[in-house]
Amino acid sequence: MGELLLKQDNLPEAVSKFEVIAKTYQARGETQHAVKILERLIKAAPMDLSARTQLISMLEDMGKFDQAVDE
Repeated sequence: MGELLLKQDNLPEAVSKFEVIAKTYQARGETQHAVKILERLIKAAPMDLSARTQLISMLEDMGKFDQAVDE
């Protein structure tokens, strides 16, 4: 759904959908999927500090400190 909204140039709604999907994956314990979704979100909206902060936090929790520093 988020990808479809991006194709329709509806960035705010796409960002919202990606955030919900990432939070759902995280709540289900599927952190790697949540990271992938947040990376996609940041690619679409690089200035979204909330998503970037959430991604950094997840990467730290996973022990991927080099990747977290890159963000």
